[in-house]
Amino acid sequence: MKKYLVILALFFCPAFVHAQSITLYDLINLSNLTNDQAYNFFNAGKTFKRLYEQDVKGLSIVHYETKNQNKLEDVVIGDGIRSDNGALLRKVNYATAHIDYVLKMIGEAKGAGLSVDFQGSDVTKNIYLFDNFLYTVHIYIANDNSLATVEIQQKDFIDNE
Repeated sequence: MKKYLVILALFFCPAFVHAQSITLYDLINLSNLTNDQAYNFFNAGKTFKRLYEQDVKGLSIVHYETKNQNKLEDVVIGDGIRSDNGALLRKVNYATAHIDYVLKMIGEAKGAGLSVDFQGSDVTKNIYLFDNFLYTVHIYIANDNSLATVEIQQKDFIDNE
């Protein structure tokens, strides 16, 4: 009888488990893509849907959210700053109400060779700043665990070739 209860519990357990839709590696990858390439990335995964696009200071900012409303994940692409040589240094923003997804990304950042520049907190959030020669990654987790955000910014570097 116990065996049947365990099997029944294992059968219904996946109904309550929500998998993370995107990884830190995916977000870093998105920072290297154009908006059209990012659209293809999201379309292939079929997890995120395009909400809307807006023009801000000549940049086409695109907002995506998960199709599953229980996950509450948002990604914003297309933002960035122009470097001195005119190149667009792209920025990707990710936000979720599932703090465990972002905690996993903190582990991914440490495993991806990003160095920890700062780890601390202020009045409203815990702050994790990571860095390498190509990207800066800022991770913020609200003190009340209601929201977590990840910001990835490309860095300007000089290619001497």
